[in-house]
Amino acid sequence: MKASVAALCALFGVLAASLAFGQTQRALLIGINTYQPAGTSAEHPAGCVYGRCEMGSFQNLDGSVNDAQAMADLLTSPKFGFPANNVVLLTDPNPPHPRPGVVILPASDTTHDGILATMQKYLVDVPQKGDTVVFYDASHGSLRVNSKGNKLTVLVSGQYVHADSTLVPSDAYKGGYDVRDREMAKIFNAALDKGIHLTVIFDSCHSGGISRGIGPKYRERELAFDPRDIDETPDTTAAPTLRTDNPALVFSAAQQGQTAKEMPTADSATEPHGAFTAALLEALQVLPADAPASLVYERVKAVLEGSNVPDQEPDLDAPAARRAAPLFGGAAGKSSKVRAAALGMGDDGSVSLDIGRVSGLGAGSEFTSMVPNSARQKIVLRVTSLDGLARSSAQIVSPAGAKVGAGDVFELSKWVPADNPPLRIWLWPSSLTEEQILAAAAQVQGAGAALVSDPAEEQWTHVISWDGTNWTLQKAGDSATVNLGATLTAGAIRKNLSAGAKLWVNLPPSSELAAKLKPADSNSAVQFANNLGAANYALTGVVTATGPAYAWYHKSELAAGPLAPNAPPHSPGCSATSQYPVRTDWVPIGSADAIDPASAKLNNYASLLAKVNGWLQLANSPADASPDEFYSLALIPSSGNSPLPADQAARQGDQLKMALMSSDRIIDKRWVYVLDIDCHGRGSVLYPRDYSENQFPNDADNGRQFFLPGAPVLRIGPPYGVDTLVLLSTEQPLADPYVLNFEGVASRGTRGVASPLEKLLNQTSGGTRGFSGEVPTNWSIGLMTVHSVPNTAAN
Repeated sequence: MKASVAALCALFGVLAASLAFGQTQRALLIGINTYQPAGTSAEHPAGCVYGRCEMGSFQNLDGSVNDAQAMADLLTSPKFGFPANNVVLLTDPNPPHPRPGVVILPASDTTHDGILATMQKYLVDVPQKGDTVVFYDASHGSLRVNSKGNKLTVLVSGQYVHADSTLVPSDAYKGGYDVRDREMAKIFNAALDKGIHLTVIFDSCHSGGISRGIGPKYRERELAFDPRDIDETPDTTAAPTLRTDNPALVFSAAQQGQTAKEMPTADSATEPHGAFTAALLEALQVLPADAPASLVYERVKAVLEGSNVPDQEPDLDAPAARRAAPLFGGAAGKSSKVRAAALGMGDDGSVSLDIGRVSGLGAGSEFTSMVPNSARQKIVLRVTSLDGLARSSAQIVSPAGAKVGAGDVFELSKWVPADNPPLRIWLWPSSLTEEQILAAAAQVQGAGAALVSDPAEEQWTHVISWDGTNWTLQKAGDSATVNLGATLTAGAIRKNLSAGAKLWVNLPPSSELAAKLKPADSNSAVQFANNLGAANYALTGVVTATGPAYAWYHKSELAAGPLAPNAPPHSPGCSATSQYPVRTDWVPIGSADAIDPASAKLNNYASLLAKVNGWLQLANSPADASPDEFYSLALIPSSGNSPLPADQAARQGDQLKMALMSSDRIIDKRWVYVLDIDCHGRGSVLYPRDYSENQFPNDADNGRQFFLPGAPVLRIGPPYGVDTLVLLSTEQPLADPYVLNFEGVASRGTRGVASPLEKLLNQTSGGTRGFSGEVPTNWSIGLMTVHSVPNTAAN
């Protein structure tokens, strides 16, 4: 954990008891943007000098009100069916476009007392036994010192003291108190005692840690801790998640010590949202309403990682039975189809659907009604535009003159993929010539400092960077920079670098090198980002003993800062937690003559990264919406019969066999392919090894778990890190399974005419974009990750 303070996220997550749909559904949704009204200043009580009391002003948020309104739109959609008059919005400021019928409370109720009174009324007093109630909050979270507590710690005057989690109300800038977790837990337990089925989602968090990396700063939903001591012993009442009756599920937006972040907007037309809420909306929108909570979690986690959000990983804490149930309780469904519900029909015949741009659907996708109309005809709709996170417009394809009513439910029957976002790369300012870069590197070597040649694998304390005008020196964990001048000298380095420092010199690309690092064309899966915040990878430099070198470095890893001392063992360039490589190999450029071959190698590395990105994006397509109707992939140690647990690393020398398994009997046959993407980003087909039979279930293998016949035994060895195994199943065989290989696509000939699915897969492995044809929905793709470690790793 790259943080200087241990802190608990104030997003208590999702506290959900088992429920059956059909009872009255209610929701209380809070979103607070305004923490420092214009024309006011922060007020601090006398004697308060640390933490929050050092703040001159409270930072406002951008996306919290949008989040609360979007959740209201989703819950009141036909898919989830919450009555609008049972959905209450409490926001500051008021929501810009609330759905008609939704109850809007005054912004003045977002104070400490107002929030608690509103929670008591709408979570406990109004609902009846058996009702389903959703409580959602998007706001700042924080901590308050509690010297007698036993939960978290926060650094005060050089010493760690215990602290409790809090929700920050809108009147905190006046010096008032936050809403404490104990105050909220009391209300939650009162609702559960009454027999109310309660779901609570918090997209707010606090971590007292300092961002130690370099690069863009995400707006974090946290405020500094309140140093005023609560001085209360721990609460002996069972937490909602530990109740023996009405047990709870906790779905947290981030791990302890991480912060919940707002997504940077790409342009002025983009609506700001919290990163977690945007991912949750996407998952709930694409997946069936009765999808298992575990599947919702996996999708949210994948979307957050694919969106390049640094240091934010959701956490699902629940017993196995609750993970298998829907997020809001009830029985998990089995349908593999993406569903959409009609919101209404316009005068021009257009139909508004409750599915939008985050679904992965493109214009031209078609939906077919689940239930025939009065003439026993099924209605077919074609999507014409994606109008927002949870909105799209469609036209009736057939039958002519058909009518669609609000609440009519449709299933995806033809999928036209949305143009997946490319891999975005970014270059530091490239205003220096190669001669100037080499001269700067020589000065660094002459300074006599301890140099870090691989910042992804070595501890560094200071970094030198080029801002386009001057060289700057920055200490890890400190936002302040020291100006070293337009020309870097050994003397300036020695003068400003403290004793014992470990120096990383982040050389920018020269103007000559930057000119050769260009995407092939507009359809390339690699494109430039407008800024570092929008990038997936940045071209990063170092000074080694032999001169400058460059590599593509994952932006989130840059933001996270130096490698933690207790980081899990892994091979250089590999991540121990992410499916994306931390960096590519370093490419040396010791002279101007090396620019051409070096740029070719760097362009190739970017293409390889784009292919990894493409497969991970494809796995979040509608084709991956439900793995329950076909087998999933399992790795079973050769000495046993049980799959390797998801939280257990595979160790050096372990031998694993690939198997297919399912909780239900599978009847429909599909062709099966397995692709391995190793932690260095290389993709290769593991199964089938030739063009032999790979259709399952077959006459011999009709059980719920069986080994893949003819599959190789996987022996764990380097590189160590996170590998991704892709299970692809199709109703029609691929003419050339080796289209899945990253490196063999262009040179290997094809066998027959490629199907639309093969064209899509070929594009993904070929590093291009822009496929516009329709793709059948009779296939699926699923991912599993394997964390491998050397024998030297601790158990």
